[in-house]
Amino acid sequence: MSRTWLRPTRWAALTVALGCGDDPSSSARNAVAAAQAAASAQTARAVEAVDAAAKSTRDAAASLWPDVPDTGALSRTALRYLASASDGAAGLVAVGAQLAPAAQRIAQGLDAVVDRELQLEPIVQKLDDPAARAKVDAAIGDMPHHTVVDGVQIGLRDLGGIEGDAHVRERGVLVLWRTEDRMLGFVVRSRRSIDIPTLIREVPVWFRITSEALG
Repeated sequence: MSRTWLRPTRWAALTVALGCGDDPSSSARNAVAAAQAAASAQTARAVEAVDAAAKSTRDAAASLWPDVPDTGALSRTALRYLASASDGAAGLVAVGAQLAPAAQRIAQGLDAVVDRELQLEPIVQKLDDPAARAKVDAAIGDMPHHTVVDGVQIGLRDLGGIEGDAHVRERGVLVLWRTEDRMLGFVVRSRRSIDIPTLIREVPVWFRITSEALG
């Protein structure tokens, strides 16, 4: 029995009809490129949505805490808290200079995990010599409450109540620790009830966000 072969013209028509064309691999490349483009567009839309949500959170926080600078500096209200308890650790924080860019990074990292009625103002200050570090360690050791996270001792102190710039009564707590040549922590401000045991449960998350922001 003789074999019947497709003529070249019929073979070309068949391959075009099947979507292969003269180069079957080109269709596969085009499909991959299209899929990659679609994935990139989807990722871009997701990033835009996350950015919009973060901006909405920051705007809402700014409306509740209008006195908090976006520069990384401590607010006037936070400094009033520290001045009202100016001995020991609070006094050291009050006279120290903030490392503003680092404080900004920490504040951004906390946006997603902190209740809007709870404001954390990061403390990031440089300790230039061993004597300053020893003084901070002693002051942290003298704070009324302590917890340990990843081997680091963290001190907590209730700063009492105060009237903020918006004439709203609030309470504050100082959270403080030292890592190498930096004094770190937060002035925690709250428009609702606040207690040390509750804060202690939250401290590990705040501590690790701070560590990641600082690299």
